[in-house]
Amino acid sequence: MNHINHLLIFEPDVTGHQPLYIRLLYSYLLENKSMLKVTFVIHPDINQRLIKEDSIELRDVENKINIVFLNETEILASLHNTLWIRAMNRWKLMKKYLKMTGANHGHFLYLDHIQFPLALRLPFLPGKKISGLLFQPPMLDFYKDEKNAKEVIRDYRKKWFYAAMLNNPALSFAYTINSLFPSYASKHFANGNKVYHLPDPSMFPTSDIHLNDEDCALTKHVRKNRKLFLLFGALTKRKGIFEVIEALKHLEPKYISQIAIVFAGKLGAEIRAKFLDKVASYKQNNSNANLHIEDRFLSTNEIICLLQHCDIILAPYSRYFVGSSGVLLWAVGAKKPVIAPNYGLLGYQVQKYHLGISIDATKPKVIADAFRRYLNNPDYYERNTSGMEQLHAESLPENFARIFFSKFITKLDRF
Repeated sequence: MNHINHLLIFEPDVTGHQPLYIRLLYSYLLENKSMLKVTFVIHPDINQRLIKEDSIELRDVENKINIVFLNETEILASLHNTLWIRAMNRWKLMKKYLKMTGANHGHFLYLDHIQFPLALRLPFLPGKKISGLLFQPPMLDFYKDEKNAKEVIRDYRKKWFYAAMLNNPALSFAYTINSLFPSYASKHFANGNKVYHLPDPSMFPTSDIHLNDEDCALTKHVRKNRKLFLLFGALTKRKGIFEVIEALKHLEPKYISQIAIVFAGKLGAEIRAKFLDKVASYKQNNSNANLHIEDRFLSTNEIICLLQHCDIILAPYSRYFVGSSGVLLWAVGAKKPVIAPNYGLLGYQVQKYHLGISIDATKPKVIADAFRRYLNNPDYYERNTSGMEQLHAESLPENFARIFFSKFITKLDRF
C-alpha cells in the first residue's frame, strides 16, 4: 500500500466536543508543517459556531486543508434516531467522500456510532483504511459497584462489539479519551493493541486573557454575597439539570439564601418547555431563590468569565453517561471544585485527582447533601487544587492535536 498522505476527518454533528476538536486540529495544521493533506467533511454549523464563539473561520488552504460541508440530507441521515441506521448512513458517507476527495484514510471523530458496520465486517473500499475516536467504552468497573440487569446486558453487548470491531482489518487504530481503556483493551481483546489514549483537552487558558463587560454580562444575575453554582455546556437531561432543581427542594432556607445557580448553555429542544416550567414553578414557591438560565451557546470568553466568578461547578451526569466531560476539564483549568458522579470515568477522575465532591448524582437528596457539605466548609474544597493542576497539565490543548497527528502518522507509516 502506498504511503498515506491524504486524511479525511468526518464529523456530521455540531454538539458536544466536536467543534472544539475541529478547531484544535485545524489550528494545529495552520501553525505546523505536516506531511498530511487533511480534508474536513463536517456539519456547516461547526464553522458558524467557531466564527461566533471563537472568531475562527474554517477555510481551504491550498494543498494542505480542504473544508467540505455536508448537505442537509446527509446531516439528517447521519443523525437518524435509530442507531444502526445512523451507523450505516455514516459508513456510506465516509466511503462516498473518500472516493470523491481521493483521500486514502478516513477518520471518524465519533467512532462509537461505527461499531455496528465494523463489527459486521461490512465491505469497505479496497486499499483504504479507517480510524476513529472512541468516547464511551462502558465496561470498566472502577468501583466494582453492583450493576442492574440493563447495565449487565449493555456491557456484554459492548464487549462483543469492541472485540469484533477491533478484529476488522479495515480499522487501522482507535483513539480513546479514557486513559484506562487501552490497557483494558490489550488485556481483554485479541487486537486491543489498536487502541491508544488521546487526552481530552482542558481549554481554560494558561495565560491572561482580556475580558470585556459583554463577556461578563451574565455575572450580573448573581446576587451579592452568594456562592455561585455553575452548570454549563449543552443543557440536556443526562447533565442532571432536572435533578438539580429537585435537589433545591430539599435544601433548607438558610442554604437557599447562600447560593445562586446559573444554567448556561443551549437547552435541548425536547426538554426545554418541561425544564423551564419546573424552574418557574420552583422560583414562584421560593422567593429567595437566585436562579438564572441562559439558553444559548456561549462564547469561549463568556465561559471563562463565568468560571472565574463561580465558586463550584455542577456536573451531576446521569449513571449512563460513561464518557469524558469537557465541563470537568474546564473546571480543573479554572481550579474550581466540582460536584460530580462517583461512577464511570468522571467518578474515577474526581476521586483520583481530588476534584471535589463525588456522589450518586441520580438522587436529588444526595445532591442536596453535597450542596450542604460544600456550603458548610467551602475553604476545604477551594484550596485543595494540586490534583486540579495535575490533570490540567496532562490535558493541555496543544497535546490533543500533536498526539492526534503524530500517532496517526506513525501508525500510517507501517502500511
